[in-house]
Amino acid sequence: LLSNYDKSLRPVKSASTPVNVDFDISLKQIIDLAEKEQTFRINIWLRLYWDDEYLTWNASEHGGVEALTIHSSDIWRPDIFLYNNIAETYGAIEPITDVTVTSAGRVSYLQPAIFTSACLVDITKFPFDKQECILEFGSWVYTGNLLNISLVNPYADRAIFTLNEEWILHGVPMERKVIVDIYPCCPDPYVTVHLTMQLERRSFFYMFNMVVPCAILMVLNVFGFYIPPDSGERLGFFITILLALVVFLQVLSDSLPKTSTTTPQLGQFFAATIALVGFSCLASIVVIRMSYSSPPSRPLPRWLRLILLRYL
Repeated sequence: LLSNYDKSLRPVKSASTPVNVDFDISLKQIIDLAEKEQTFRINIWLRLYWDDEYLTWNASEHGGVEALTIHSSDIWRPDIFLYNNIAETYGAIEPITDVTVTSAGRVSYLQPAIFTSACLVDITKFPFDKQECILEFGSWVYTGNLLNISLVNPYADRAIFTLNEEWILHGVPMERKVIVDIYPCCPDPYVTVHLTMQLERRSFFYMFNMVVPCAILMVLNVFGFYIPPDSGERLGFFITILLALVVFLQVLSDSLPKTSTTTPQLGQFFAATIALVGFSCLASIVVIRMSYSSPPSRPLPRWLRLILLRYL
């Protein structure tokens, strides 16, 4: 069957006939979404189906054999690449599995692959954020006139998907797009498939480890004004809270990309809390200074004495 087969040629006998490739994806696992590097890594199974006019035979003349398996490196394969790949493999699909070929020339190519793509992360609502990472697949060499890609399903298959502990997968729509006049030299259309990963962060970890401790520190900051000014502990108490908040803010900054376009709401919450605690430190310094200063030449007004000594 492969004695005169040339795997470098498209599997059609007419040069003007396009190869129709049915494209499908089965999701296996979300490996990582790195916010700092803004990269998305996923394990998927590609499912490609096409007709090879050079791989046909009469089953009745060959012992009733209706299908056989051939290693994928021995036949022509569509050169499907991940366009927005940032890994060292350049987004190519390595031929590591066999393909199934029927007597009618129908080829079924199921290939596991791990892809790393660029993903622009919006951290504005962190840790209650939702992200969309797009994987763009298409042929590297062939135009749409030579290789036509069609979708088997409008959504990726999640039957074997492993749940992720950090992200909730809401949907995985796939869309076929035809790009025309993308290059000045090549007016022919290019067919691409966009796989959109719709993700929502599981926020309990950050609520338990960041939001709740910060809220407790805010409450403690209020009760710190009940410490008597002459006890010598009030200012140290406020400074301790301030340092704790600075540490929380530093931990948050280390886990997020260093961007100047957006500021996470949790970071704004920490910054506002730090400002309030800083004001509490200044107020305590004023109260302590007035408590230990020499008696004034004239008594303080009653309203000012009430605010400074009773409420601050």
